[in-house]
Amino acid sequence: MTAASSPNRWPLLLVTLGALFLLFSAWSAYRAVNGGSAVSDRNYYSHGLRYNHTRVEQKAAESLGWSLTAEVRGRQIEIRLADRAGLPVGACRGELELFASRPETLLLLPLAESSPGLYTATIAPELRGEVSARLRLSRDGARIDRRLLFNL
Repeated sequence: MTAASSPNRWPLLLVTLGALFLLFSAWSAYRAVNGGSAVSDRNYYSHGLRYNHTRVEQKAAESLGWSLTAEVRGRQIEIRLADRAGLPVGACRGELELFASRPETLLLLPLAESSPGLYTATIAPELRGEVSARLRLSRDGARIDRRLLFNL
């Protein structure tokens, strides 16, 4: 009498392994399309190219002792810029980049100097909740760059 032969398990194992591979590939593609984080800075490449120049500007602002305070009053954003002695720093060029709820939505607001060292911008009424922003002020080769979070 012959002993009963055991069934060959290799085909079943290979089919299961192939199915798991396809399932994992489909899940990875789904995550890449829907779950990935969006780039918050569309000009990341040009900012990277200017990295050394930007660091020199930031060091110049630090050596001047610039400090700033930001305040929201209604729909108005007020930025006060002062030097080490507490005197207002005027004649700066400034802008405020507001990132809305979707990262691809970017609003660029120029800052106007209403009095020496006081820079203001008005926010659109449709923006509500937490709004992240990037503030940039520069004068004579010195630059201050800050990330801010406003609750509107």
